[in-house]
Amino acid sequence: AAGGRGGGGGGAACGEARGERQGGVVGRAGGMGGRVRCVQCNGGGELMDGLYQEGAGSIGVIVNPAALRHYSYALMDGFRALVGVPVVEVHLSNIHAREEFRSKSVTARAARGVIMGLGFAGYGMAMEYLAKKQ
Repeated sequence: AAGGRGGGGGGAACGEARGERQGGVVGRAGGMGGRVRCVQCNGGGELMDGLYQEGAGSIGVIVNPAALRHYSYALMDGFRALVGVPVVEVHLSNIHAREEFRSKSVTARAARGVIMGLGFAGYGMAMEYLAKKQ
């Protein structure tokens, strides 16, 4: 599964926490008999490159498009172009419980499913779903 997140930034603590979370995802995938490639992106083009490089031929893609979900029709089309590869969109927070403008997700239309509001556990749930679909 290829994961990504538009946006970025943050200091050392943010980077360390991200590394720990990615390590947890990789470890969980290994425990399920699979492997995962985590891709951190700071822009739509990078995320699209990651989708095509890592998504093609995989059992699925888990993605957190962050703010790109509001307006990236290119990303939505990219999800659709991965014919036969299910995409699961994950959001750490419940986007509908936040400001009104944050509740719009154009990318969700092309995803097999959306998991939100469950924190980092959403990534594990997405992995379990993809593993069972294999």
